[in-house]
Amino acid sequence: MKLRLSVFGLFGSTVAALLTLLVLTAPVSADGGVLEGRLKNGTAGAVLPAGLDVTLTASGAEAGSNLIQRAKVDGQGSFRFTLDATTGYTYTLTTLYQEVEYRSPPVSFAAAETAKQIELTVYETTESDAALTIEVAHTVLEPDPQDQAAWAVEAAVILNSGDRTYIGNPQRSLDGKRATLLFSWPDGSQHLQPMQGLDVDRLIEVNNGFADTAPVLPGKHEVGYTYMVPIQNGAVSFARAVDYPTKRFTALVVDTGGRIDGGALSRGEPADVDGKRYQVFTGQNLAPGSPITLNLSGIPSGRTTSTSMLIIALVAGALAVAAGVAVYIWRGRSAGVLTRQSTADRDRLLADLAELDDSFEAGEIDEEEYQAERAMRKRQLAELWQMRAEG
Repeated sequence: MKLRLSVFGLFGSTVAALLTLLVLTAPVSADGGVLEGRLKNGTAGAVLPAGLDVTLTASGAEAGSNLIQRAKVDGQGSFRFTLDATTGYTYTLTTLYQEVEYRSPPVSFAAAETAKQIELTVYETTESDAALTIEVAHTVLEPDPQDQAAWAVEAAVILNSGDRTYIGNPQRSLDGKRATLLFSWPDGSQHLQPMQGLDVDRLIEVNNGFADTAPVLPGKHEVGYTYMVPIQNGAVSFARAVDYPTKRFTALVVDTGGRIDGGALSRGEPADVDGKRYQVFTGQNLAPGSPITLNLSGIPSGRTTSTSMLIIALVAGALAVAAGVAVYIWRGRSAGVLTRQSTADRDRLLADLAELDDSFEAGEIDEEEYQAERAMRKRQLAELWQMRAEG
């Protein structure tokens, strides 16, 4: 009996050891995975310091779920996260370098996928805005006599062509926040509504406009915003300066039957959109400080029939729709109207965007789903305008 117990004890110990070995060497669970990556410095000649932290945030399928892990970066810039579950989760990596936060695109695992590779890039900083240019900018102006103001919608693609993150000039700061991107607007403007690429909590007031305080990473950045310009004695005087070297600028002004003057801008062919005629003005290779002036006079009294669908589309889709309009204008195609089908599709997409915003504000969907759905609708809107431009 004792021998049997000894043999069983030996057998049991062996089994226990084997089980322990299997646990230690076994792959992750069926629903688990591994997220590996590398942190690199995108500034030429710069060295990545050791010991940086990378934070992994997991947004779960259940509303409000939020899982966080942290990992140290090794001497080669590598890091690794072992995940207990991947199904229904979207992961984002962040790191803080020289007081600037860098964030990866969202990462998710496909069914039966257990490993992912990702790269996260940081940059050295600069206080010079010499690398900032505007690739394309658009202004849409529509008078609303009832409110004694004109709606202005501005959208631009800003490029940081350097390999350093612009953090602003210390001489331009307010309450400890440095101004980075500057946005000039006409005197008397009010009711600023930031849209794509701008957060109202980061904006500060500066002379003749406002400024963002967020660092400007290398690459392209899309921004859009709206505001109102006063109507005085049936006229609108829109005058602001160019903030950064601008390759292409387009202004579309609703033709109310009065006089419209574009100053130094070139007048293009009028564009008919949704039953409204827009006078078109363009400029190329505009230097900082150059004036942009749009003078409207003879604006009729009374309320406009409705806010233009172009304005609504720009507000809803910002740069996505503006890019489609730009293709239409710069290719010089003859103006036309949307087909009934494309008009219905556009109205449906705009309604979907409004409903999506309401659902997000009500907490019915999480931010990851909201951003993904919103981006998809905006792409579809842009495609509609692209079809119109090419048709």
